[in-house]
Parts: sequence; structure tokens; C-alpha cells
Amino acid sequence: MIRGLLWQTFKETLAGYLVGAAVGVLLAVVMSQLPGLGRLLYPALVTSQAIPIVGIAAPLVIIFGFGMTPKLIIVAWIVFFPVVVNMMDGLAHIDRDQINLARLLGATRLRTFLYIRLPACLGPLFSGLKIGASYAVTGAVIGEWTASSKMGLGTYLLAANAQMNSVGVYGAMLLMTLIGIGSFAMLLLLEYVAMPWRHRATSPWRRAPHL
Repeated sequence: MIRGLLWQTFKETLAGYLVGAAVGVLLAVVMSQLPGLGRLLYPALVTSQAIPIVGIAAPLVIIFGFGMTPKLIIVAWIVFFPVVVNMMDGLAHIDRDQINLARLLGATRLRTFLYIRLPACLGPLFSGLKIGASYAVTGAVIGEWTASSKMGLGTYLLAANAQMNSVGVYGAMLLMTLIGIGSFAMLLLLEYVAMPWRHRATSPWRRAPHL
């Protein structure tokens, strides 16, 4: 039983996290390439985070019904904001001399992004991803409380609390904590792999082909 509960919550957390991270990265790239659109959308993004997450849960259930979709949206809602803000900050502080040199050498926009912009903003990006990973399981649990058609750790926690089952309550909390810690640890590993220049003198990004 516990394995099924853990898998259900982990699946919701992972799927929502991937959606939120993808949306955050895409928004950051688009907003950095279109400054006018960025200035228009940024206040809306900030405003979206001022809405209590429990306040959007009920409308999501009305629109999408009980199931996976509302939970994915809730998790993605929590994850995408730190990702988009951190990546935009990284893209905004890239050395302009490198960009100008790449253009002078005839680099395309895609190559400039892959070999200059992306490596330069990986640090801020992973900071946002790690923040999102820490809170993603919270979104999954809130989603289970409001829109769950299948029992996960969040719904089990409510049931155990109603039954005064202290062992069940603490056990569910421990498993949710392990999901959050495990997600953060996975991001640390990915950061280590994606940013080898932080750990050794040379970097494969620096050995890029001719632009």
C-alpha cells in the first residue's frame, strides 16, 4: 500500500515539475528575446504568484474535474516562477562582448544561444530548478487534497490525521520529505554533469566547433 501511495505522489510531483520547468525555460527564452513582451508579461507572472495556491485549486477542479490534470497544473504553477525568474536573470547578465564577437564571426542565433547564452545562464537556471524541486511535492500534496481521484500520500495524510493515526501521519510526512530531498539531490547531480567547468579546469562547452 505504502509503495502505491509513494509512487502516486512521486508521479504527480515529477510530471508537474517537468511541465513547470519546461514552461519556465520557454518563457524565459521568449521574454529575453522579446524585451517588449517581457516587460508586459513580467508583472502578470508576479501577480500570478500572489494568488494563494489553494485559491486556484477549486476552479481547476471545476474546469478539469478530478484527476491528474489539476494536480499537474498546481505543481507546475509552483515550479515555473523561480525557473523563469532565475533564467531571465542569467540571460540578462551575459557578457555582451562575447555575444558581439560571436555575431562578428558569423554565428547564427541558435549557435550563439547554445554555446554562449545557455552555458552562461546554467548557474541561475539550476538555482531556480532546485528551488522548484524543493516545493514541487507541496504542490502535489495540495492537489491531492483538492482534486484527487486516486489516493496518494496527501490524501493518506488527511485520512490518518482524521483517524488520529500518528504513525501514519509521521510516516507520510517522512516520505514526502524524502521525495523533496531526493528531487533536490537529483538536481545537484544534473548540475554537476551539466556544469563540469565548476569542478575541473577545462569545459566541453569551451571546445565548441567554429561558430
